[in-house]
Amino acid sequence: MTHKIKVYISENNQECEQLVTYLNEKNIAFQIKNVTANKDELHELQKMNIYLTPAIIINEKDQIIGFHKESIDKYLQLMPKK
Repeated sequence: MTHKIKVYISENNQECEQLVTYLNEKNIAFQIKNVTANKDELHELQKMNIYLTPAIIINEKDQIIGFHKESIDKYLQLMPKK
């Protein structure tokens, strides 16, 4: 099963930078959604009642808000490699 992972980030946000680096180091395939640069992506995130970044959305339903390695690691075995 292929999992679709979206990572919503803000510019100049250390937690967002750490998350992207961490996922890249783990060779996790994901799509970046920059809510600072693209207001449509901000509205997309807000429609899910999420107002913080970073936010990870897995398969359009599972959410991890913030950079929490423990929560991310729980999903790592399910996430596709790059």
